[in-house]
Amino acid sequence: MNEITDVAIIGGGPAGLQAALTLGRMHRTAIVFDSGSYRNDPADAMHNLIAHDGHSPAELRTAARADVGRYDTVRLLDATVQRIRGERGRFEIETEIGRFLAGRVILATSMRDTLPDIPQIGSVFGSAAAHCPFCHGHEYAGRPLALIGPGPFLEHMSALMSPIASSLTAFPNGAQLDTDIAHRLDRLRVDIVEDPVRGLEDVADGIDIIVDDGSAAHENARLRFGGALVKIDSTPAAPHAEQLGVEVSETGGVLVDPLGRTSVAGVYAAGDIAHNRGTPAPMSAVWSAIATGAAAGTGVVKDLADELLTSLDTGTGHVDASA
Repeated sequence: MNEITDVAIIGGGPAGLQAALTLGRMHRTAIVFDSGSYRNDPADAMHNLIAHDGHSPAELRTAARADVGRYDTVRLLDATVQRIRGERGRFEIETEIGRFLAGRVILATSMRDTLPDIPQIGSVFGSAAAHCPFCHGHEYAGRPLALIGPGPFLEHMSALMSPIASSLTAFPNGAQLDTDIAHRLDRLRVDIVEDPVRGLEDVADGIDIIVDDGSAAHENARLRFGGALVKIDSTPAAPHAEQLGVEVSETGGVLVDPLGRTSVAGVYAAGDIAHNRGTPAPMSAVWSAIATGAAAGTGVVKDLADELLTSLDTGTGHVDASA
């Protein structure tokens, strides 16, 4: 545990692996801690990612690990980080396989999604049902689409999906719709089903939405669609932001500048957990995870170079890369 690595990267998804690649190419030492759990595990394919459109998330990770593996200064460890403590120059990372020291930390631990409380939703989420129109909307093209969630979600998704789906049906799922939102949905020619959703079922080439129509026979109605977009809630997948005391946004994302720097010196963030201060919310897509991973890796390299130049000006000589 005495050797101090330049950077500990917490998370082995696209953000963490891209950060590792950037650091490896600049001959900085880095350890990637990969828990083996990924936000897009439920997805059967990725989309809207050049050269990988339609490929599985696992394919991308395998290819990325092979790329990173060609750089001698980077280590890939299958381990879950349990706790991080310390400060710039000496962070202590605790895992189930031991403790490690690093001069800097990149948090790339993503977010954890909480699905709506609807029976069977877990069995269809990531295929017949999804949450991101950029990632899965095209797959529902020319088909009737269901939208499940609160009013702001329904009108936003309706505007995005109106050029794609053959028809749109909104399910507030028992919640009261604001009058203005209901009016806009009507102008968008969106049907509204106010009955509560009692279940989702994967069927050939689509999905059945089961609603309680309040009939005297107490038999739930079954409505068929080509797919569904649902509102999800997300929280940080790991406690490390809290452990390190970095500033977070109302959505739980770690606030960063364009090079991934957080409010704590020596701590950076990338991927779905990183919330750029100039945007209303964190970006949640593989392409943005890769971009922010490269940005955080670049931020680390730039800061190390700036510190070296400062040390030369102050006459302290060559600065330790992990300082």
